[in-house]
Amino acid sequence: MPVSRSGDSGAVRGVVLDLVQVSSVDSAGLGVLVCGHRRARRSGPTLRLTGASDQLQAMLSVTGPTEVLEVFADVEAATA
Repeated sequence: MPVSRSGDSGAVRGVVLDLVQVSSVDSAGLGVLVCGHRRARRSGPTLRLTGASDQLQAMLSVTGPTEVLEVFADVEAATA
């Protein structure tokens, strides 16, 4: 879901990826998230993650992507 549109250009400023139904992510999935973030950042928008379970947040913290990815409690927080 697009975070918001800026001005008259209609450019997407960011994308929110809601992980509420995701129970775990393997190394390939983590790689996709980090790659997606890097690609988005190069073209301007941000990639924001929301709804990660406690287990998934712990895994993200241990493996390091939270140093690169923005993680929010819910969609409302990510779009504020």
